[in-house]
Amino acid sequence: MEQRLPSPSLTPRRCWRGPDPRRAPRAGDDEPCPQYATCLSSHNYPGSETEIDRKWREIHFILPRPHSGPAGDTTTLTGKELGLNMQTTIFNTPILTPCLRLLARLLLRLHGWKVVADERALKLKKYVMLAAPHTSNWDGYFFILAALKLKVNPQWMGKDKLFPFPLGGVMRWFGGIAVDRSKANNLVEATINQYKARDELVIAVPPEGTRGKAERWKTGFYHIARGAAVPVVCGFIDFARKEAGLGPVMEMGENLARELARFGEFYGTKVGKYPEDYTPPV
Repeated sequence: MEQRLPSPSLTPRRCWRGPDPRRAPRAGDDEPCPQYATCLSSHNYPGSETEIDRKWREIHFILPRPHSGPAGDTTTLTGKELGLNMQTTIFNTPILTPCLRLLARLLLRLHGWKVVADERALKLKKYVMLAAPHTSNWDGYFFILAALKLKVNPQWMGKDKLFPFPLGGVMRWFGGIAVDRSKANNLVEATINQYKARDELVIAVPPEGTRGKAERWKTGFYHIARGAAVPVVCGFIDFARKEAGLGPVMEMGENLARELARFGEFYGTKVGKYPEDYTPPV
């Protein structure tokens, strides 16, 4: 049974799976979260009770989410449910990742590819990264090599069909987040909350939504960036020039059509592996 919160604000010392583990159980309580003491002790977070509460919320991403019950009633959505928990990926695995970065440099050289990046983008800690044009599975391969070389730690969203058992764990280690497109699960609002709760977060979004030709870009990335007040970085693949990397940093204004036109100008010069399958922003 989910723990319901009285308000949509962040609630200190309370996990969505149970009451405050530091007080004695009361009638009607759910089971307290067993990870509370483990998290605090393993991460060695000294300090006041306020600091401990803040770190507990940060570890478990205690965030509000709409509930289908009565008006004003809310429950919480954790980063783990969304797929944005503090998981180990190919981009942050101790010992292994530095070795993979060297391997990425070697493979890029063998392929004859160059990685370029806007200096401002490299200094950012929180932003939405576009991944376009997306016309082939090779895009992901060069995207990962470029991310390793640039030492960025992105997570990317993909349809849930890419995460079947037992390969799902491997895809998540590569930074994947499974998205069920058939359900209106309020992904945009949940992702906005994640950005607000964290000091560092990069989510890569393929705005075309598919490798095949589509009608237009999906605009979820725009609403995420606007809601979270973070910029959009134009991640790109260019098979014609054999380049991949991070393009300009763009702050999102109120006019969606104008912003899509700006993206169209930049990505209009980038060539996917199968140019005929590229979907322009508008």
